[in-house]
Amino acid sequence: MKPNISDTINILGERYKVQKTLGKGKGGYSFLVEDSKGRFFTLKCFHHETVEYYTFSTNKVDLELNAYRFLLDSSVKIPRLLYWDREREIILKEYIEGETALERVDRGEDLSSYFPALSFIQREMKERSVNLDWYPSNFIDYNNDLYYIDYEISPYEDRWSFENWGIAYWKKK
Repeated sequence: MKPNISDTINILGERYKVQKTLGKGKGGYSFLVEDSKGRFFTLKCFHHETVEYYTFSTNKVDLELNAYRFLLDSSVKIPRLLYWDREREIILKEYIEGETALERVDRGEDLSSYFPALSFIQREMKERSVNLDWYPSNFIDYNNDLYYIDYEISPYEDRWSFENWGIAYWKKK
C-alpha cells in the first residue's frame, strides 16, 4: 500500500491525512500523517519490492513488532508504537520531529560528537547479538536525545556494525 499525498487512511475510526512522504526503506514507505486534532504521526506502509541485498524471512509487521519489543528493553531511544495491522501491513508510530542525521551529513555538518553515543549503543547491541541499521537516515536528534526512528534489527555481524559500516555514512562528505 502506497498512499498518494492526498490520501487519508482510517485507523480505529480516526482519519489520518497523509501530509508528505518521509522516506522509503527496504521494508516500506514512511509518511507524515495528521489526525483531526492536528497531531502528527508516522505511518509506515510495508511494500513487497525486491531488495537485492536483503531477504525478509517473515511478515514485515511481525519483524517490526519483535524489533520494537527488543528495542524497548534497551538504551536505544525509539518512537512509541501506537498501532499495527498485519492485514493492511501498516504501523502507526510517534512522529519524532527534526532532520535526520543524513540530511545534516548531506549539508556537510560534522556529526562526530554522536560517535561516542553510537559506539555505546553498538556495544550494547553486540552484547545482545544484533545490529541496528546504522544508516544516518534512521536517526534524529530531538531535544538533545538521539532517536533511532526505524525499528529494524538484524543478527549481529561485525561487518555491519557501526564502527565497520555505519560510521562511514556519518562522516562529512
